[in-house]
Amino acid sequence: MFVDAADPRLARIGFTLARRAQGNGYATEAVTALLDYLFGERGKHRVTAECDTRNHRSAALLERVGMRREAHHLAASWSKGEWTDEYAYALLAREWAARRRLRPLSDQHSAPADTWSGRHKR
Repeated sequence: MFVDAADPRLARIGFTLARRAQGNGYATEAVTALLDYLFGERGKHRVTAECDTRNHRSAALLERVGMRREAHHLAASWSKGEWTDEYAYALLAREWAARRRLRPLSDQHSAPADTWSGRHKR
């Protein structure tokens, strides 16, 4: 996770999972928990992620958790001796809240305690 120092309401996530651990739902569970944390506990407005266009599993995971593909960057990253293309994904707090059927903290100036996980009281 990287938080933009110029605007701490923005965060970027990434992940790597050992091949033997893939296909068990661990990454989906971890990314979902991380998004809950970033939007719920940390009050982020927008979370982004990027993946190599050849990494179909990562792209599918990002889409499965609700992230929207916003761009296809050509020859954007140098990896293992070659230029690779990347997909850019993003998700807004209000989109995450809609998926989770809750209101984002940023919209709750004097809201009741039934926020992201019920733990937040304002």
